[in-house]
Amino acid sequence: MKIFVSYSSEDRAIADALAVGLRQDGHEVFFDRDNLRAGDEYHARIRDDIGGCDLFIFLITPGSVRSTSYALTELSLARQRWPDPSGHVLPVLARSTPQTDIPPYLAAVTYVQGAGNLTAETLANVARFARDRRRTTLAWLGAGAAVVGVCSVAAVWFWPVEGPGAAKPCYLSAQVARDSTSRVSPNGLILDIIYQGATRGFMVSPEGTASIDVGPLEAADPSWAFEVRSAIGAVSRHPVQGCPTSARTYALGDGLNGLNVTLAPR
Repeated sequence: MKIFVSYSSEDRAIADALAVGLRQDGHEVFFDRDNLRAGDEYHARIRDDIGGCDLFIFLITPGSVRSTSYALTELSLARQRWPDPSGHVLPVLARSTPQTDIPPYLAAVTYVQGAGNLTAETLANVARFARDRRRTTLAWLGAGAAVVGVCSVAAVWFWPVEGPGAAKPCYLSAQVARDSTSRVSPNGLILDIIYQGATRGFMVSPEGTASIDVGPLEAADPSWAFEVRSAIGAVSRHPVQGCPTSARTYALGDGLNGLNVTLAPR
């Protein structure tokens, strides 16, 4: 499996020991930030690794849950990808940490508390996760093989109904900027997506980027909207029709000093 280990810099020794054990068990591990250059390349690499990992391990310590910790930024990226952490995120209580300081997103799932060897306990949990993942994959493959023949015949009869009118998800990249060319560092901004009366929030990174998804959009009702929230409140709602097939920029007006949101397919 591909595993991302998120940790505070002061807990590097714990993360290093865990990474060695995971690699010995045959997993591909990303945790070494020291080999990355600061700037856009640094953040882009971390976003890509979190976006491509099978499991996100978060080492819970007083340092990693501190408000200034970069580990919390990594956690927000994981939350964007998996709004429900179950089966995707494995919190590990690496040092005694007040329960009130642990983010609710992590507290929503059972975390590893090593009564003995923390690394061994974590490796055992990862092994169970890998087994469950293999079983799920095999079950889906078996079910898919069983219905291929039926679906091949049924498609002849049902394709006219399922085809063009089926609901489809819309995957987009968002960029919040001062204008169409300059970036902004909008710490604390949240991009809200509103569709059919439901609202989903996506955290905007310090570079002004966010990965969002809308829908699935019904063919008969593809209209949705977005807002940008900050400590001073939400800006005006902006309607969107369907799923953009090319980059499109929306002006937010004066609500947040004239910020723009550019949406592009991903």
